[in-house]
Amino acid sequence: MKRFLTFFILNLDRLGLKFICIFSILAYVITYLGMKVFEPSMTESFFWYFVVTVTTVGYGDISPSTFGGKSIGVIVMVFGGLLYTMLIAYLYTYFSRIINKNKKGFMKYDLDNHIVIIGYNQGKTAEIIEEIRATKHQITRDIVLCNINNPDLVENPIQEHTGKFIQGNFSSLKHIQDTIESASMNKAHCIILDLEDDKSSFLVFADLLKDIGSTYIVVGLNDRAHNGFRFKKLSDNVCCVNSQEHGQIVSAFQHPGTVDFLDDLAHNSKGEKIMRLNLSAKANIKYIDLYIRLKQELNIQLSGIAESNKPSAITKQNPDNDLLLTNKGIFYTGDHTITEEDVLNLFPEINKWSNFKLERGRWKSTSFFS
Repeated sequence: MKRFLTFFILNLDRLGLKFICIFSILAYVITYLGMKVFEPSMTESFFWYFVVTVTTVGYGDISPSTFGGKSIGVIVMVFGGLLYTMLIAYLYTYFSRIINKNKKGFMKYDLDNHIVIIGYNQGKTAEIIEEIRATKHQITRDIVLCNINNPDLVENPIQEHTGKFIQGNFSSLKHIQDTIESASMNKAHCIILDLEDDKSSFLVFADLLKDIGSTYIVVGLNDRAHNGFRFKKLSDNVCCVNSQEHGQIVSAFQHPGTVDFLDDLAHNSKGEKIMRLNLSAKANIKYIDLYIRLKQELNIQLSGIAESNKPSAITKQNPDNDLLLTNKGIFYTGDHTITEEDVLNLFPEINKWSNFKLERGRWKSTSFFS
């Protein structure tokens, strides 16, 4: 018996549930035939007796009376113990295998509208996932971590952040297709490609484009200024960001186009740009009033403020509407620069005429702003 159990447990993956079913059927047939010989009166109700005995319920409404029948009953009881042992061993092995495959990255996931992160960087990847989870509607979204180019990573390194992990392989077309299928990349909401060097990222990116369709890809690059255009040449459905900027990576997939938009604003050669103007004590103007008049009169968009004229002042992108802009800096978006005089000229109603000088025999009015 000990040898049998040892053999069964060691070969459980190969034998599996089929063996348990076959073993149960054989046990039932053999004991039924034995009971038919020793207790013919029990054959009609033997299935009930078999189930009640094997499950250890033991109602006692049916029981053998002969020595042979009781011997068959003992066999059924022993079989019940064996069956429980085999089922528990099978279930333990089955779920252990699933957990182990999941930890080691050999699972295949059938997911939809999820996020795939290709590449693991200690500390950084976990922080990216935390930033993603910080957004309310992203809390429950599935995230799959895909390891490539790191043979030392044999288990999921961030099990507490995401339980889904696969070992990717981009060494051949077959392996690439298997990797894409295992992570359901062609059905993903977004793929974040964040490898240690830009060359590896480009090669993986080129391989992905063949099979993932229109899935949006965010690529973290060490040298975005010099390498970003290479990715754009292959696809428009990609956003290249600075690999060191976790916030950019998350923002790029949550709000596609924002990184490129801010990048365009920062470069004078690309149409409109974002600029700063420091206002003095004369600018006794509310934020909302300036916002409206700049847009109406000069076609300029007010984007935010700096709390003082100092370069290192704290900035706010969405200040209170009633905030007075006295001695504050303003950030605006437009195709030309403006001066404080341009701003003040938008508000003639705040001028106060209070000083008159006599010149060449006439009174001349001089205006100043408070």
